Amino acid sequence: SAAEHFDDKYIIVIVGDGPFKKELININTKNVIFLEKTMAPRVFMRNFDIYVMPSISEGFGLAAVEAAIEGCKLGCSNIPTFIELFEDNCSYFDINNPDSLVEAIELVNLIPEKRLNRFALEKFNGKNMLKSYLEIYDFDAHKNKHL
Repeated sequence: SAAEHFDDKYIIVIVGDGPFKKELININTKNVIFLEKTMAPRVFMRNFDIYVMPSISEGFGLAAVEAAIEGCKLGCSNIPTFIELFEDNCSYFDINNPDSLVEAIELVNLIPEKRLNRFALEKFNGKNMLKSYLEIYDFDAHKNKHL
């Protein structure tokens, strides 16, 4: 487990449930706190320095976007969705390699403070999101027009 590598340097907060929760609870680390699933995760995110998103696949990654908007630095699994969303503003890791996760968390601290936050606020604001959706629909309309 990656949590075993952090000693007291970090307090790890795991929010919610998942297939590995019972296994994680059984790991004897004093720096891990488990919280129940919540419908308002952004309340917690406001208090985190780093948000880690260990996904095998994601359609969009809304939780990671919310964390970035709340000012967290991000460590995300190196899947295409996250790389497309966050570019070089995030630290990436191999989901199957705990050492890679540890390294990503250490590297995320090298990313300048608030760089990801500014990037996310610009990229994911309402105006830019609407523009992106309209471009997709316009492309699709033009594509189907010629069929």
